[in-house]
Amino acid sequence: MKKGYLAFVLLATLVMASISLWAVPAPGVRGQVTLTITMADALTFSPNTFSAAPGESVSLTIINAGALPHTFTLFGEADASVPVSDNSALQTYYNDNTPLVDVSLDGGIQDSVTFTAPTAEGIYTIVCIVPGHSVGGMHGLMTVTSAPDAEPAPIDPLLIGVVIAVVVIVIAVAAVFILRRRS
Repeated sequence: MKKGYLAFVLLATLVMASISLWAVPAPGVRGQVTLTITMADALTFSPNTFSAAPGESVSLTIINAGALPHTFTLFGEADASVPVSDNSALQTYYNDNTPLVDVSLDGGIQDSVTFTAPTAEGIYTIVCIVPGHSVGGMHGLMTVTSAPDAEPAPIDPLLIGVVIAVVVIVIAVAAVFILRRRS
């Protein structure tokens, strides 16, 4: 009887350890960034900042909620001094530097784009290159960092239920074994 009880406890411990390892994401692992960015005639991106891990897949749905044409242009050089407040200098910078993402949308149109975040950590500039828009405030930032998000990824409630059920079953079976042994 002792061997059977010991085998059961060992098996239950292994099952619970496996489930707990499966339920908790590894530190620093973030997966894919999925985000909707809205461009407006008030010359804004909303949100105008987001972050990704180096080499992480980023999927954006870009919506032009206004009537004017806008661009979502993300430059691929970290910590660059992109001249967001000077139309002429911005146009020159755009012509001399290939953007990582460059989506141009007429009013009322949306598009989706998926790209891989740069492997170099840093701050990357986002602008609307339509003359006057960036100068008017239509610019933002993508931060590439390997630091984990401030908020951990949520754990699936079904998984929590399964873990609780396994714990209850293990306790119940252990109680039965203990009661049988005493009688």
